[in-house]
Amino acid sequence: MPKSPNATQISRQEWIFVAAIVLAVILFLAAILPHGHSWGGDFAQYINHARNIVEGRPYTDTGFLYYKETIIHAPPNYPPVVPLLLAPIWAWTGIDHYYVPMTMLSSISFALACGFLYRLARRFLPPFFAGAAMLLVATNFIVTEVQSSIGSDWIYLCISLGALVVYFYFQDAGYDETHPWIAGAILGFLLLLGVETRAIGTAMPVAFALAEFFRHWKIRKYVISAGVVVLAGYILFKLWLHYDNNSYADQFTFKPVTYLQFAALYVKYLFANTWINLESKILRLVLVVLMAPPSLIGIWLAWRRPTLIEWYSLVLCGANIVSSPVAIQRYLIPVIPFYLAWTMNGVKWLCDRAPSSLRRPALVSVLALLALNAGLLLWNRAHRPEPKGPAMATFQEMVNFMRNNTASDARIMSWNPRLMALYTRRPGVVYRFENNPPVLAEDLRNKKIDYVLVYPGDQGDVDWLMPGLLPLMDRLQPVFHNSDFTVYHVSLN
Repeated sequence: MPKSPNATQISRQEWIFVAAIVLAVILFLAAILPHGHSWGGDFAQYINHARNIVEGRPYTDTGFLYYKETIIHAPPNYPPVVPLLLAPIWAWTGIDHYYVPMTMLSSISFALACGFLYRLARRFLPPFFAGAAMLLVATNFIVTEVQSSIGSDWIYLCISLGALVVYFYFQDAGYDETHPWIAGAILGFLLLLGVETRAIGTAMPVAFALAEFFRHWKIRKYVISAGVVVLAGYILFKLWLHYDNNSYADQFTFKPVTYLQFAALYVKYLFANTWINLESKILRLVLVVLMAPPSLIGIWLAWRRPTLIEWYSLVLCGANIVSSPVAIQRYLIPVIPFYLAWTMNGVKWLCDRAPSSLRRPALVSVLALLALNAGLLLWNRAHRPEPKGPAMATFQEMVNFMRNNTASDARIMSWNPRLMALYTRRPGVVYRFENNPPVLAEDLRNKKIDYVLVYPGDQGDVDWLMPGLLPLMDRLQPVFHNSDFTVYHVSLN
């Protein structure tokens, strides 16, 4: 979307407002932080990589044993930027106190991302609507759902929006023409950080190439410089850490029907689920009906003269549709800020054409939406139960047993092998997500499993692991048991 006449300069008062919001977001996220992490495995894998960096071990030697038949669980390794950021924290805290500082790293990244969004939105929105877009993102329940998790979502959001701010700054200042090699190298470094933060980060360099080509219809020095930095940095990361981000390719399957289903789900997530998290289906439907027109108008306005923002959103959504094994709302976090900004532009467009008697009620409605969004977010966070996770005393008891009573190379099959690898420093394997006792017995034997961890609190264990183990109980010896966990020694070989 081209610049608006209202977006020429940002006043000192605006910068103070943005800085206040960024600080308020950081303090708010710190205040509602749970006492411990949930059972997620992604965070454990990032920390496993960070621990290897600190200890000088091979980057990919995380303890998670990867098999293609269980690819939907996770790829064998993750990009290195997040582990590199977590490594100093791990060196400082170790296994006992990592949660709060690592989570706050993500929270600070998210707060900065909100500030970056305001700067981007001011290119085509006046202060009121740009601020509304920023606050809607800060209180959006999809975007903030990862608030209590250690991961790459908010860090990538910060890097990608920061890269867009720099891109438009160079464009507006003319540095892409007057200093193409230097400007391209700086932008290329930011694009490289995105690529090495999340695999989906490759969408930004692709979108950059498309936006530049369709804007200038030639390959400029600026693009060549950025491309060389991205490619050279990618090769250097691979040579340094022997990191293989092609591991995600195992999750790719060509299924056109599934692509259509995913596309429909993502449209639903954006238009129906991005707004207030209401339990009432009727109220949600009313909100969708009210917000769909400005959303569609805002998207239409954006695509009349697409910029890198629009190309990036398109490539990102397309990549999520064709490359992900599942379609979940979290994958839209990099797109939702633009969608909300476009919607605010649609609201502005309607206000500009509405009778003057309707403009004030429309603006009041935007403020009411912001207040309701923030109020519901506060209520949900205040009434959300503390997550079950590795801070549980029964889990720590089981972990201590495994550390003290098993060989360092003992293989453990469980619902969460990456978490077990983090806490026990033992190789971890996940079972197949199917109820098939003969296949489970074969996997136990072929993968040389020494121990099986059973946790009835996980639905996968209830549906697949526990039924599969029943015919094998005469060859399984219970060696540990508490109210939540049971460990069996395997004797199949």
